[in-house]
Amino acid sequence: MLPFIDDYMHYYHHESLSRITITNGNNRQAMTQAIQYSPIWRRFAAIIYDTLLIAAVSMGYGAIGVALSQWLSGAESVGTTSPLHLLFQLGWLVVVVGFFCFFWMKAGQTLGMRAWRLKIVKEETVDTPSLQQCLGRCVLAPIGLTSFFIGFLRNDKQCIHDIFTKTQVILLPKGS
Repeated sequence: MLPFIDDYMHYYHHESLSRITITNGNNRQAMTQAIQYSPIWRRFAAIIYDTLLIAAVSMGYGAIGVALSQWLSGAESVGTTSPLHLLFQLGWLVVVVGFFCFFWMKAGQTLGMRAWRLKIVKEETVDTPSLQQCLGRCVLAPIGLTSFFIGFLRNDKQCIHDIFTKTQVILLPKGS
């Protein structure tokens, strides 16, 4: 439907209506379409997909961690008394946060979000979020997940981490 959705996107926000204007490079003609906010159930489905991906990435990280631990100390695993334990856990956290920040900054979508046609964009410009916004989303996401019902109460279906980071999750049109 919108073959040039990734070209140039401009966002106009009015109190009663949000719109996206999409232009194709040098083409002066613009196509305007009302923003469709992501339903909560789609966001939850994308979370399930991404959880499976994070599990696979975590297994790979764990295998590397065990191999390094065995190589460095001769132990078969990183035990809770090992000085490498805290380093191992912090490394895992960096990998998980890095996974989300990489995909959000590159395309505004993780693989789970892509399957459900969801995209994270800045409120003002509909560009992909900045590193600061991505890190803020990662820090606030546990709070957002525990208060998931707030998205049901708002017309724009945005959760706490969307509001505080000035981002929004939109539903892309079919075929984009």
